Amino acid sequence: MIRGNDNPREKIADALSNQSYAIPKAMLVSIITNNRLEERVLDNFLLDKDDPEILTDNPERNPILYRPLVEYDGILYFIGIGNQGCAINNFILKTAIKHNCIDEIVRLTQDTVWNRIGMACIDFMHWEPMEFESFLQKDAHYRECLFRIDVNWVAYLCYVTDTAKDVSVDGAENCIHWDMDMRLKNTLAAIRSNEQTNGCHIFTLVVYSAMGELFALKMNEQQDTDYLVHFSAFDFLQLVQTEKWDNMSLVRYARTKANTSVLKYGFNQSLDCYSLYKNRRECFYVSDERKLDILHIEPNDGCKLIHESKETLNFHGVPMHIDGRIGYITVQRYMDYGAIYKPLNKYINAKCCDSYPVPVWVKCSQTEKEGRRESIIDYRYSHYGHRFLDG
Repeated sequence: MIRGNDNPREKIADALSNQSYAIPKAMLVSIITNNRLEERVLDNFLLDKDDPEILTDNPERNPILYRPLVEYDGILYFIGIGNQGCAINNFILKTAIKHNCIDEIVRLTQDTVWNRIGMACIDFMHWEPMEFESFLQKDAHYRECLFRIDVNWVAYLCYVTDTAKDVSVDGAENCIHWDMDMRLKNTLAAIRSNEQTNGCHIFTLVVYSAMGELFALKMNEQQDTDYLVHFSAFDFLQLVQTEKWDNMSLVRYARTKANTSVLKYGFNQSLDCYSLYKNRRECFYVSDERKLDILHIEPNDGCKLIHESKETLNFHGVPMHIDGRIGYITVQRYMDYGAIYKPLNKYINAKCCDSYPVPVWVKCSQTEKEGRRESIIDYRYSHYGHRFLDG
């Protein structure tokens, strides 16, 4: 791809560097048909070189984001190699709209994310859920829970998301500016006045996500909470597995951030702030020079934390027999010293050795008892796993 100096003119250039990616169309068609998909599904990702939208000044509407393949002389060129996730997400949403199941797709997706967030708080940070009857009237944009995190601390978890009505495809302008200020105020006031939480400190954690459109939250300072932090849901779910947070880790981070006045006024992203906090050994100290007025962190500086976390867990897809057919399921690293992986779906009680062209699965029909993670699978790997690893 060649782009002029602030000039929207673009043209396809010859592939001259190792940054160019290409695959024969026949090979990709073979991959598609071998996975029991129709060949025409490829048409959803092919870019028409004469599409006038390529010259658009609106980056969200540029078709390269959603159709990153160009065909030339029997070869498919990836002109947007980094857009694969965006293109697949857009294709899923368009297909769901076409078959009138977008409501169900969005609801199930957001329910799954919410369940993962709640279980992550319980499993990794050891927060204990509390019964709380004073939440506000249910709203499709909010999911909420209250946790006991210490003797005199409670945590209010609020997940903010979009609905099927908010979803946009192909870059349609549908930016969501969601004002959650009054909901936070009323909910925190109810928690503060409740007998269960009388005399307790309140920590508020807001996580958010959207399915394809721009999403912005609006909120003011909340007087009824001691500290408030917010994360993207997917950043939170990634970091909580590798950062070794204890029950009070995020409270300590929030307290340090709140006491750092140079971060109060600025446009720093949540992930960038946490990355600086971690790199400075859990503080925001910069130097002994004159005290700063505003600290601006380089945008997306915290992305390296996500990359490191993903490398540690090594998320990827592994083939597995599912209901009589082969499908790919998401797995993550189970052992630091071997190519042993476990399914992201905790309902699948199995482990996989993925060091061979064909993965070796060991499955168990038993249900692991609460508080006892070692199962017959762990026993077999601990006694015989070295045979797989040594070949």
